Order: sequence, then C-alpha cells, then structure tokens
Amino acid sequence: MRDALKALEIGKYLSENPDFFIDHEEILEALRIPHQDKGTISLIEKQLEISKKREREAQEQILSFFKNANENAAIFKKTQSLLREVILGDSQGKFFESLHIGTHSHLGCEYSMIIVGKNGSEINSSVQIKDLSSLSKDVLKLFKATAPILGPLSKRRKQQLFFQKSERAKSFAIVPIRDNQKDIALFNLGHENPEYFSERKETFFLEFLADMLSVLIPKNLKNRNEKL
Repeated sequence: MRDALKALEIGKYLSENPDFFIDHEEILEALRIPHQDKGTISLIEKQLEISKKREREAQEQILSFFKNANENAAIFKKTQSLLREVILGDSQGKFFESLHIGTHSHLGCEYSMIIVGKNGSEINSSVQIKDLSSLSKDVLKLFKATAPILGPLSKRRKQQLFFQKSERAKSFAIVPIRDNQKDIALFNLGHENPEYFSERKETFFLEFLADMLSVLIPKNLKNRNEKL
C-alpha cells in the first residue's frame, strides 16, 4: 500500500514538473527499465517502443475500419439486389417465392421468418405465421430489440428460430421488423462465414431491409387473405 502511494506521488510530481528530466539529464541517462527480451533498456528506448506499438495499433485499426467498410458496402449492394427481386415479385404476386430465392442467391443465407398473426400457418418451409402466445419468452424479447442482433447463436436459439436445421451457418442476424411499434415479423439469417454477420459489423443495411419489409409483408399477406 505504501509503495503504491509513493508511485502515485512520484507520478503526480513528474506530471506537475515536466522539465524535471531536462534539469536532471544525468538521472534520465542512468534510468534503466526491465525488458522481457533485452534485459534492461533506457527510458528513451521504452518511449520509442511504446510509440511504435501505438503506431502499429493505429494502423491495424485503420485497416480494420476500411476492411469492415468494404464488407458492409458489399453486403448492402447484395441487400439492394434482394429488395429489387422481392419488389418485382410483389408486382407479380410472388413475393414470398422471390424472398426465398433472393435470400439464397443474393445474400447466400439460410433464413427463416416468423410473422406475427392470429392464425398459425405455414407459407413455405422457411416462413411461418405464429400467434404471439405460441412463442417463448426468449423469442418475444428478440421482437422487441431496437436494432438487428448480429453474431453467433446458441443451439437452443437456432432450434427456436429456424424451422429447418441450420448446421452450416456460423454467423447470424436476427432482424426485428415492425411498423409504428407494431410487431410484424422476425427475419432470421444465417451464413456459413463466421465473420459475415459478426458483432462488429454495421447494421444499417439490415435496418434498411427491415424498413422495406415492414411495408411489403403486410401488403402481401393481405393479398393472400392472411390475418395479421
């Protein structure tokens, strides 16, 4: 405890007296700091080492930023292609078929969609209408998420969210779809690349997709005479 207080006092003194080592160069030259690889090094060598380390970390952060930006831009472009396909499908009365084809071909994803409705029914092998009372508390919480959830999924959640087995998928996106705070659907995506939907990715492209689907899903359910 005493040593810790001394260290704080020394640190405070040096911070308040930045010219100390200028006035006492002999101390600066004599100071030796333990080093894991070199035994001991001077204070100046230690400062250079810290500076180089921070420079490397900054470069890595910049490279990571550009990598993520490029990946996000690529996914956004694929999302645009998917939306174009489902909108065309909407005009031809084949919305859910186009959604199914587009999710696989443009995003390369397995998917499921849980749509909130009064009467439980199956639209296709990946899209089901379910009453809220039939869903677990865990799934109901996901509907209330304020933004898409990205990352890995537990085995239990995969079983709850995907109607077909999802063994190849390693990263997932859970996208709540709502309109004026009304829950419409949960769009669940799975990709075999563990980094495709990693937690560090931006979600703006999925939020854009959710916004479009919040209009298209109710419209096409009415065309099918399904009850929301």
